[in-house]
Amino acid sequence: MDVVGVILVGGRGERARPITVKARGYLRSKAAVSFCGKRLIVWLLKGMRRQGVREFFVIAQGKENRYQTKTLVGHGDDLGLNIRYSRVRHDRLNTGSGDATLRSLEYWDIESPALICPADSLYDFSLGRLLAGHHQRGALLTVAGMARSLSEVAGKYGVMIQDDDGRVIRFIEKPGLNELRRQLRAATGDGAEAPMTNAGMYLMDSAAMRKYAHEPEIRRLRERRLDFGMDLLPWAVDRGLAVYADPVDRTGDLGTVVDYIDTMVDLLGGAFTTVLPFQNSCWNVGPPLAQVTPGSPHICGSPMAVLNTFRSDAMFGSPNESMIGSGAPGVSSGQVLEKIEKQSNFVFVYANDEINTVRKVTISIKDKILSDALSELLTPLNISYELLNDKIILKPIKPAAPLAGGSSIDEFRKEEAATAGSVAEITIEGRVVDAAGKAQTSLSDVTSLLIQSVDSGGHPLAAAFKPAAAGNTAR
Repeated sequence: MDVVGVILVGGRGERARPITVKARGYLRSKAAVSFCGKRLIVWLLKGMRRQGVREFFVIAQGKENRYQTKTLVGHGDDLGLNIRYSRVRHDRLNTGSGDATLRSLEYWDIESPALICPADSLYDFSLGRLLAGHHQRGALLTVAGMARSLSEVAGKYGVMIQDDDGRVIRFIEKPGLNELRRQLRAATGDGAEAPMTNAGMYLMDSAAMRKYAHEPEIRRLRERRLDFGMDLLPWAVDRGLAVYADPVDRTGDLGTVVDYIDTMVDLLGGAFTTVLPFQNSCWNVGPPLAQVTPGSPHICGSPMAVLNTFRSDAMFGSPNESMIGSGAPGVSSGQVLEKIEKQSNFVFVYANDEINTVRKVTISIKDKILSDALSELLTPLNISYELLNDKIILKPIKPAAPLAGGSSIDEFRKEEAATAGSVAEITIEGRVVDAAGKAQTSLSDVTSLLIQSVDSGGHPLAAAFKPAAAGNTAR
């Protein structure tokens, strides 16, 4: 039976600031954070695809988590995957990651084994080995475990106490160092220096778990809170159900800035071998990062180039360094915009009634920097753009409207032409009135005109214009 992937995309990413900051007061979903040139959700999906997982269910909590993830990977067509998303109406019902998972299993009628993992972590593991142990033991849940030192665990990770067969008999939730030593000594008879921690990834018997979901005790838990690690797993262990822990080779927690950088250094040093191979066309992993000198063969060139990419792409999203690598002959402008969004850090913002995205265009944007691609696409469509953080705001270029007949020159405003410190020669046609509002049919007796205008900031500008020798045209 094929394994399905369940990706948990929730939370606000506050611990990972400033990496998750999109704009003032607006945070990027953790799934959408850039990591070594790719978004986290892409790393996760491609890594699991290499291990044979083709069908995914994204359980997203909140509008932004769902929208940003869907914008990046869609329904998986470009990745050769089938991706479905949790229903928006479920958001207000969910009381935690465990509750959301059980609801989605029921909604999609999932009976296959499910590999459940968060969107802000990387895992180096063998799914085949994990699945074989899971079936051999007849496990309801197999928890991906990682052995860590006591100092690393204290106050940060939950600890699993196992029997000799690997069955989990107790959870200790993020204990302090002294408490951890005491609990381990009492549980195992020794002070184990490398306790097994919960890495946050689970292999679950979906069909069996759906049956337990209807038990009265689980129903009561779901009414107030049912988190996967804090509630569902302890309940299953206390109930005596088959919960086992299996170690994985490596985990990369990307939930904080420090963890993000540590995981990045590990990846650049050649770790996460089950994740890296999908980048063979570009990534040439050599010796550990500490042994690499600038300019030596490494990932896409030199480590310094990769770090520069991380700095501009993950943190700032420099448009001038974003390369667009595809051609678009005879497609709609909207399709080109979507492709640019997928290959850059930017999202297009525009009014549907002002920007025509169905108009067919013939354009080649292969290997162009973003600014050149935008100019080539938008200029013929009379569309201007403005960069604001990670957004590209599109606006139609509207022709300047002529001054209507009967308008007073005193009312004339031309913000674009009248800028501070500049003098422009303009032609104005219209009816000129004196101070009393009486129309002047000739300007022959007028020596000068004072026209009130404003600059782009709305500040008044005064400019004196001398009239033509005759007629009602001021120049």
